[in-house]
Amino acid sequence: KLIELKPEHQKAHYGLGLTYMLMDDYHLALQEYNILKTLAPDLANELFNQMENN
Repeated sequence: KLIELKPEHQKAHYGLGLTYMLMDDYHLALQEYNILKTLAPDLANELFNQMENN
C-alpha cells in the first residue's frame, strides 16, 4: 500500500524485494531491485547481495 501512495519510497521497495526473495519469488525481487537502482543504488546493491547470499 505504501508504494501505491509513495512510489519513490526507497525502503518500501527494499522491504518488498526482501519479502519476495524470502518467498522464493526472485522474478519479483529483481523487479524491485531494478526500481531501486534508480531510486537508491546503495539499497539496490544491498538487496542484490541479500539475493546472492540466500
